[in-house]
Amino acid sequence: QFDETYWVLENNTLTLDIKTADNDYVLENSYEAYVILKDTKNNCKGTCRDLFRAQLIALYMNLLSFGGMNSSVYVGDELMGGGNYTVQQIFDFGYDKLLNGPSNYDFTALQETFDDINNNYHYADGQHVLACTQA
Repeated sequence: QFDETYWVLENNTLTLDIKTADNDYVLENSYEAYVILKDTKNNCKGTCRDLFRAQLIALYMNLLSFGGMNSSVYVGDELMGGGNYTVQQIFDFGYDKLLNGPSNYDFTALQETFDDINNNYHYADGQHVLACTQA
């Protein structure tokens, strides 16, 4: 049973740096997401790139699921030279690194940041890493 958000991938595709189950580079359905995430979990080489890609897909799905999450401000560790960035800005930065960064790019800090954002709701009060923006 997949989260209902996976069914919106058909109209909200995501280009990746690896081939998907239908042999293109476009994540466009729940099965393709499942295969990528399953392969990362079960056959992971342990590379930061593989783990980061899984976190990026999870964050993409969260952005599709939770309207307004993209404008939440990340108040965790200093990423991208310090400062507070929105979740969308962090996603865009990481996505660009995945598609256009050097093959030896160290995704450790980004992977940890994406993990923090994806698991924000698991943290105790006072330890959340996202703040809602005020209108």
